[in-house]
Amino acid sequence: MSSDLKRLVNQVGITKENARKLVEGGGLSPSHSFDIEPEDFLERAEEDYQQGGTSASLNSITNSKRAIYSKMDQALAWLGFDATRLKVLKKVELLGSLGFVTPRILKRVTTPRNILEHQYVRPTTEEIEEALDLAALFTESINRHLLTFESFESC
Repeated sequence: MSSDLKRLVNQVGITKENARKLVEGGGLSPSHSFDIEPEDFLERAEEDYQQGGTSASLNSITNSKRAIYSKMDQALAWLGFDATRLKVLKKVELLGSLGFVTPRILKRVTTPRNILEHQYVRPTTEEIEEALDLAALFTESINRHLLTFESFESC
């Protein structure tokens, strides 16, 4: 474990006793599950996009954003943090400090979604496609990076 990561682990108070890690069948299973998983939002976003039409397109960008945010919460919960108590910027900062690809891309998903939700302006097809692609890439990136934390027990 890098010295920066060790310092962070000590600073936030993660110990072997309060850290959570589950390994099943050689793969990771987050110890925190949601009733609706990030991958469910991602699947729904893809289905909405494929369906086409105004309503489905609007739902696609919203579900893409939900997939990203819920994946951040799931990763933080898996690592022992109470993600419900953190603001989005703190979550991004924390994930970045733990070596995750920090989702600067969030702005490219949340901006068109916020414009949709608060100014009632329809996102472009390109923005919807980009949101969907970024959500899929981010979700997979988090899943892969969590694998590096399997070695935490050996510290």
